[in-house]
Amino acid sequence: MAPKTNRNKRQRDRKAEKERLYGELFAPYEPSHPYSLHFVHNATTCDELKMFIDNAQTTTNFVFDTESNYLTNFPSIIQVMFMKQIQENSLVLIIETAHLPVESSYEFLQLKQLFYLIFRRQSHIYTWGALIDELTPFLQFNLFHLPVSSYIHNTQQVFKLWFNDWLAFQSTLNDNDDQDNDDTLIINAPAFDPIIFLHPLAINNIKRSRNESWSIQDATAYILNQYLPKKCTLRQWSIGLDDRILNRTRTYSSTYRKKMISYAANDCTSLAAIITFMYQSHIPSALQCVQYPSDIGEYSFDQEQNGSSLSFQVHLEDITTSDDEDMDYPMAVHDINERHSMEISNAEPYHQQLHDDNVLTIINDSNLLNDNINIKQKIRQRRTVQAQKRRNQKTSIRHRKNRYIYEIIRPVNMSIKLVKNKLKEFGINYLNVNIVRSQLYIGLKSHQDQIEYENLLSMNSFV
Repeated sequence: MAPKTNRNKRQRDRKAEKERLYGELFAPYEPSHPYSLHFVHNATTCDELKMFIDNAQTTTNFVFDTESNYLTNFPSIIQVMFMKQIQENSLVLIIETAHLPVESSYEFLQLKQLFYLIFRRQSHIYTWGALIDELTPFLQFNLFHLPVSSYIHNTQQVFKLWFNDWLAFQSTLNDNDDQDNDDTLIINAPAFDPIIFLHPLAINNIKRSRNESWSIQDATAYILNQYLPKKCTLRQWSIGLDDRILNRTRTYSSTYRKKMISYAANDCTSLAAIITFMYQSHIPSALQCVQYPSDIGEYSFDQEQNGSSLSFQVHLEDITTSDDEDMDYPMAVHDINERHSMEISNAEPYHQQLHDDNVLTIINDSNLLNDNINIKQKIRQRRTVQAQKRRNQKTSIRHRKNRYIYEIIRPVNMSIKLVKNKLKEFGINYLNVNIVRSQLYIGLKSHQDQIEYENLLSMNSFV
């Protein structure tokens, strides 16, 4: 027990020394993205929640973080940043899960709808660490379900690859005596204690050889040259940060709360700044993400396809994603050279995904058409009935998901038959209806229908 205690003490001392050194070397972290901070808890109004929902519908990039109580590990807050273009104002939500609305309330249903929109299929979720590790402790609150179908970016994992590639890129520029290139990153590492602050090449080699992950504090120091304090990590986060919470713990001062609030917001905005820096570097390794299939626990790495729209500052909402419908290999990492040959398609929401691992795609060439026809015939003969059935199901899904391009989402606690009867009573012409986990999805023909029926159907029309 004594060696472990001594080791923990050395770690605490190292962290304290790093905090002191970073505080001396760098200016305090300042967010580069303008943002407005909002709290979500049992005193949040329906109008506020509707505003968050409306913003989520027009946002596709979200930064996530969570905090739990020190010692007890009670999951206490979820931080979500609605990441807009760098010159636009972004929402930062602090969702206080220790003070949620009662589960039977209308506000709670709105909050569930908010999470559904955030985790919809075409969303990009950015975290520092594995999203599933962040969210699993919060499943007990019934706000969402895992896995989510969004594109998941573990920025911590990608950063290590990107930083190595960036240093190699910088070295190439230096070898070519191209010191005036605007894309060159110059990192001046002071000659201090090498255990705490290393030269970029040295820390990169150590982390790669030991397979160590970067902390967001280190990444902020080396990339943004700013000090991101982490002293508030070990705190009691369930005390009630917003003054509107009536049952908040009143033994903590408002100054103490403000420090915790600033810490929680900075965790999101600093990650957004790092993401922006990586994308604007045009280094291909910055483009990896993960998409979790909704029907299995496995996941695969994807790479985004549009090499000309990498800048969050200019094209934040125009990032093109890959949705290869015929290939689903668990833990498959696409080679960088393949990214221009993969099929590009829009990631539209669909609520019942199926995956076919056994379909072989043949790429036709006009010069080899006859040979390919013979090959396809042989493949069809070898395909099993089960694989053929899955392929047919997948084809049907590709057609059916277009019925949800224009959709309305409402909470529901009635059967699909009663829902259809109600829609007929309202005179609503729908393409498709579907119920998934107490959420009703109504597919419509046009954007005009969506606007008209959105006003016609209240949130409690089907409850």
